[in-house]
Amino acid sequence: MKSKAVLTRDDDCREGCDEVRVRLSRFLKNWRQNSKLPLKALAKDIGVSIETISAWERGSRFPGAEHLDALALYVGIPVCRLFCDRRENGKKCSCVPKRDST
Repeated sequence: MKSKAVLTRDDDCREGCDEVRVRLSRFLKNWRQNSKLPLKALAKDIGVSIETISAWERGSRFPGAEHLDALALYVGIPVCRLFCDRRENGKKCSCVPKRDST
């Protein structure tokens, strides 16, 4: 008899997911406000509701892959930059992997 695999999120994964959600919500809200772009305009251009954009900015929901691609294209950056926290590493984006020095 085959056993069923059970997928669980451990604490490290949960913390990582929460960090990604916070980074995306912070980036999106700051970018939109700095661009003086109303929620309604972004929602229409991306093809989602105003409530969806608002939820992404609050961090209560997370966009799916197609919407991440649409956001990145709209902003004009690679998808990984949506999660970048430049303050963390000075000028280097944390989404750029560090090279192993060995």
